[in-house]
Amino acid sequence: MVIEAKAGHYHQQQQPIKRVNTCAYCKGHTHLINPDNYPNDAYATEAEPGKWMCGNCIDTMEENIVLRNSNPTSERYCQVLAKRQRNWTKR
Repeated sequence: MVIEAKAGHYHQQQQPIKRVNTCAYCKGHTHLINPDNYPNDAYATEAEPGKWMCGNCIDTMEENIVLRNSNPTSERYCQVLAKRQRNWTKR
């Protein structure tokens, strides 16, 4: 923050206000959607009016759809399942 001194008076320049949306679908924490800090949030979308979905939740939703609807022998199904198993063993 920049403070300018003029004739004994201090004037504080106002920073522009940055509007931030929160992900309505993240469970267990509040996620501020910010592509500068989270590159995956670059493709965050407004899923419903007033409800935003971050990039991580979009990926999780897509993976859930793959696991529910695709053939268990498909390559994408095996990739998602392997990723979930790796994440599970890390815990």
